[in-house]
Amino acid sequence: MKNIIIVIAVLILIGGGIWVWQNLGQPQEVLVPEEKPEQEVKETEINFSQDVLYGVCGSQIISEKTREEICQMIEAYDPLAQEIELMIIWLIENQGNPLEDVKIMTELPEWLQYIDDVFPSGSKFDFNNENRVITLEIGEIPAIFPSTAFAFKANLKLEDQPIIGDILFNSVLTGKDTGTGEEINFEAPAVPTTRIQ
Repeated sequence: MKNIIIVIAVLILIGGGIWVWQNLGQPQEVLVPEEKPEQEVKETEINFSQDVLYGVCGSQIISEKTREEICQMIEAYDPLAQEIELMIIWLIENQGNPLEDVKIMTELPEWLQYIDDVFPSGSKFDFNNENRVITLEIGEIPAIFPSTAFAFKANLKLEDQPIIGDILFNSVLTGKDTGTGEEINFEAPAVPTTRIQ
């Protein structure tokens, strides 16, 4: 019996020695964490445009669904009326890096009267009566941001002020590209008076 116990003890010692040699005596593989590839920084790529809608709702820059939603906000066009209800539309599409501090600004001509009725509802439009500058605070825009419309309502008073030149002046989109760290500045050209004739 004593011999059996000695044999078992020897076997345990031998087995333990083999385990120690296998696990501690051999060089251990060092696991190095994989380096994550650096995020590709794209160039700033923004499409920015504007348009004016009224009763006939003929804008070509927005999708049919958006056009239908906005057109429901506009009164039917009456050619004999002394004022026309318009929707001023800004369209933004971002195919580049995320953007921050994004805003749009334009000066409203004297022949347009701002109406606090905006699309989408709750958008942060602000109109300064003194300098007639209207500002839309958008804030952050994610990368690969699909074409999205923002709009506000205005009255065109035909009897108060003759229209000289364009129905709507240039609009400017500003902000910061978080990928490149650069300030951005994009301009949508003015909308000619012929757009509503």
